[in-house]
Amino acid sequence: MYIPNMDIWMEIQCSALSPSPLHLFLFNCSYETPGTEVLQHYGHGLHKFANLERYFMFLSIQDEATPPRPGYNEEKSVSIWTGSGRHKVNVKDYMDFVKASQVDCFESLCDTPPTEETAAKKVKKSVDRTVRFLDESLLLLKDFDQQLNIFGAIEGGDIKDERRRSAIETSQRPVAGFVIEGVNQKLAKQSVRVITMAATNSLPVNKLRILPGVGSPEDIFTAIESGIDVFDGSYPKLPSLELLETQFNRICACY
Repeated sequence: MYIPNMDIWMEIQCSALSPSPLHLFLFNCSYETPGTEVLQHYGHGLHKFANLERYFMFLSIQDEATPPRPGYNEEKSVSIWTGSGRHKVNVKDYMDFVKASQVDCFESLCDTPPTEETAAKKVKKSVDRTVRFLDESLLLLKDFDQQLNIFGAIEGGDIKDERRRSAIETSQRPVAGFVIEGVNQKLAKQSVRVITMAATNSLPVNKLRILPGVGSPEDIFTAIESGIDVFDGSYPKLPSLELLETQFNRICACY
């Protein structure tokens, strides 16, 4: 992660904060290994289970380097894909994992459609569901023994009014920061700026704004100018995957 605004970052009250943040995705650390039931039985959280006690853990729903699959999220759940296939995850399932894993910060469950999916009705439903998921998560969070920091997801596709509505609604909830969802590498650079600013202009300046799925180093500077504080490592991963695919195709062509 890249953290240009360290003052805001340090305001988050996390005793496990260290120079080595670790970004986790639900699809590869919940249903495969170690899983919710294993962590519940273990009882000491994911830091100790994985011998990563000096790491700061942030949990999100999907890997932004992989665009979301359209049409699989439902009214009360979202879909994730693991090696064993598709899994439906509702708010209770997700919060059970959050409680068992004891991560430092986590993104609220969210319904993220592909950004290029411009149907206004679907985008509106996505915003409504995501806000409702956040409210349900905050209600369950009150019963947790440990204090965890929840980040609200900002949806809205490529519709500026929906981005603003999502940002305004989410900022009215007691969240530690925000994740600007649905901005991926397929978007033109100007679209990244417009979509990002539509959200950040309606967000409080004293809370972190995270933008996953940044497509290039140039996009990082664009996002900083648009008010983003933290980025994930999607960009280095994508060229690596493309190189592996190219090499694999070359090897196959030799046979």
